[in-house]
Amino acid sequence: VILPITCLSVFATTSLLVPRDSLGERLAITLSMVLASLAFRYTFIERVPVVSYLTLMDKIILLNFFMLALLLAADISFLFLDGGSDAGEVATRKLEIRQDLEVSLATAFFLLEFVTAVTIAICLKYAFEVNRQWLLEDESAQSIARKFGWKLRKRSSSNRGLVGESSLSAPEGLTLEDLHRKHSESGAGDEEGSGGQRGGGEVMSQAEAESASSAQKATGRRGGVVLGVDALAKRERRWFTAQQSSAQVVPDGPGQES
Repeated sequence: VILPITCLSVFATTSLLVPRDSLGERLAITLSMVLASLAFRYTFIERVPVVSYLTLMDKIILLNFFMLALLLAADISFLFLDGGSDAGEVATRKLEIRQDLEVSLATAFFLLEFVTAVTIAICLKYAFEVNRQWLLEDESAQSIARKFGWKLRKRSSSNRGLVGESSLSAPEGLTLEDLHRKHSESGAGDEEGSGGQRGGGEVMSQAEAESASSAQKATGRRGGVVLGVDALAKRERRWFTAQQSSAQVVPDGPGQES
């Protein structure tokens, strides 16, 4: 869809090759390209999947329509710079202005199309690399989740302000306590000597602080998607430990809360 419409816009610049005396032919060529672009767009827009507005394709189509409208306005403005009814220096001056406008318009159109094409190529290459990296990270996270029987779900945007943040949930038939015990047994060797366990009121250990910091950095890189499954599991364990500790506290009086 993008390539034919861009070619139609480029073909419209051939109207500048028509002699200056045949302004009607110039307008006919430009209008033909405009109508062809409109027909092509509305014919194929129904065949592509429905997506949100102002995608990359929509922006390029709008850019080409803008250039066609600019060419059409230039052809109409050339009617006032004909200079046929004038004589002497006035006619010569109008012809010079008209020639400068034609050269400037053709140069601007070429540069705009060239810069747009190069920018699109660079953006697509960067997008492919980023999507490939994200895909590999997602596959790694999913493989770890499948290994321990976890499930990855999306949190709402109102949860701590992280849009699309991934969290862990226990499989069907297992409680959070079972999930905590399973991960504690599997990660017992990794946490020897780290001092990672803490109670309800203790300060977070250095290893847990580093893992939380790395998870926060990963969140910024992915636009709110937490990629560290281990950091998520440690956060779930800390929450479970805090819940157990708070459940054992007895209120001091009738008006005090635990």
